[in-house]
Amino acid sequence: MNFARGTDLTTPNYRTWSLSLFQISNLGMLPFKALLVREGLADAALIDSMSGKVFRGHKRPLHYLEQPFVLDLQCNNFMFKIFDGTTISAVRFEWPFRDSRARVMANPYSGHVLLRLERSTLPEHANSRVIVLRVLKILEGPRVVIPDYDMRVPMPEEGKLLQSVSRDRRSSVPYTINLDKPPGIWKNLNLLVKE
Repeated sequence: MNFARGTDLTTPNYRTWSLSLFQISNLGMLPFKALLVREGLADAALIDSMSGKVFRGHKRPLHYLEQPFVLDLQCNNFMFKIFDGTTISAVRFEWPFRDSRARVMANPYSGHVLLRLERSTLPEHANSRVIVLRVLKILEGPRVVIPDYDMRVPMPEEGKLLQSVSRDRRSSVPYTINLDKPPGIWKNLNLLVKE
């Protein structure tokens, strides 16, 4: 078999089909657990520690900072479950694609993109712990959904940082998360950032 030329099985909304450790632990999937432990892919104690825990909503697992994930451009918020080996925490992103100017207040595009979180290398973020979102691949679209939209929030482009409207609402800037002063919804990202 040549796995290098294969592709992951995906669902209709472009997410990779998967079983989470939560599902394996809580649905009694003992053969999967045994295989993961035997192959050294998971620790039996970690899987057992998830037994009885319930995570509702669309929380997807995030195991490392640069892990790619698919996102719908019409999404208003999304959540991750973060695993650092012993701790399980949640992180929520709100309005990542929203043009927040009063006359717009909407997500200007539809489609799906493959993104990743990464440490910023922008000069203005030197000596700080700032996270940005990079567009790795356009999977579908993007299409403008607001009639006569002025493109204040630039259309996502492969290889570029995801943009949002600046605080003064006059320009676009990279979507950033400052982990040196994180709001509560992002503080758990610190579990993935190594100094």
